[in-house]
Amino acid sequence: MVLHWLVSQSIFTVQTRAHYPGPDGPRKPSVDTSRLGFSTIGIILSVGLGGILTCALVLNSYRSYSIAVPENFPLMATNSAAIEANCYGPVEDKDAYLYPVQLGVVKEGFREALSPSCKGRVVFSSDVEIQKPIGGETYEFVHWTLKDI
Repeated sequence: MVLHWLVSQSIFTVQTRAHYPGPDGPRKPSVDTSRLGFSTIGIILSVGLGGILTCALVLNSYRSYSIAVPENFPLMATNSAAIEANCYGPVEDKDAYLYPVQLGVVKEGFREALSPSCKGRVVFSSDVEIQKPIGGETYEFVHWTLKDI
C-alpha cells in the first residue's frame, strides 16, 4: 500500500492556466498546457522500498521450516482434494478453528477395514495427542469411501 502511494506521488500531471498581465488579466487559453511532473525524492523512495520488498521476498523463499516430514510423505501443497481430506479432524475436535492446528496422525476415525496396515489417519487437528507421521508407515488420507457417497 505504501509502495503504491509512493509511486502515485512520484509521477503526476501538472496543468497550467495562462493569464495576461495585471490583477484582472483575461485568460490566454492558447498558452495553457499540461505536462508530466515528477518528484525525485518520491522516485528514490519508491525504488528503495520496491528493492527492499523484492529482497525480503527472495530471502523469505530461502527460509526453511523445521517441520519433520517423512521422506515418502505425499506432496499436497496444491492438491485441493488431499488438503480437503485432511481437514476432517477427529469428531471431538469441534473447536479446532479457535486453536492452532498441526498436521499429524490421530487414531480416531480411520477405518481398519480399508487397510489393516493403517496406523491412523492424517489430519489437521488441535488435538494434544496428535502424533508425527513416521516414514514407511501406512496412513489413511481420506475420510470417506465410494460406498459412503
